Amino acid sequence: MAIAELQMASFYDRSFRSLFDSFSAALWERPELITALHPAQARELLASLVELACQCSHARNIDLGRAGIWALPKDWVLDHIEAVAEPILPKDDDWEYRRLMEVYERLDHILARKFALRCLAEEHPEIKAVGEEYLAKLTDPADSIIQ
Repeated sequence: MAIAELQMASFYDRSFRSLFDSFSAALWERPELITALHPAQARELLASLVELACQCSHARNIDLGRAGIWALPKDWVLDHIEAVAEPILPKDDDWEYRRLMEVYERLDHILARKFALRCLAEEHPEIKAVGEEYLAKLTDPADSIIQ
């Protein structure tokens, strides 16, 4: 579903629309225009979407953040999301790591695998578990995400 097709029924939805409009009114209808923004602005929008998708606890905000990320040109997102998302991850809580893994899984399995390996290098056991659980999906045929 295109982001312009989302129902603007709640405060969360209207705030989400305002986020896009704050960068350019045209982005709502044509998110591919993110590449026409100044690079710093484009990364700022992506960072805001990552925050919604990964840092929030309200399900609607998470869904909206993900919808925004997935509406952007995939190649552009893949080129920028690691640099935007990973530096802001906390070192002591797995919530954001899990949400980011869910985003990465849908975007690109190679990106998700790289992130899983980086999670394994973390000291916090719950963050390590994020990587272990994802890699286990790759090796367990019953749970495989690659079909």
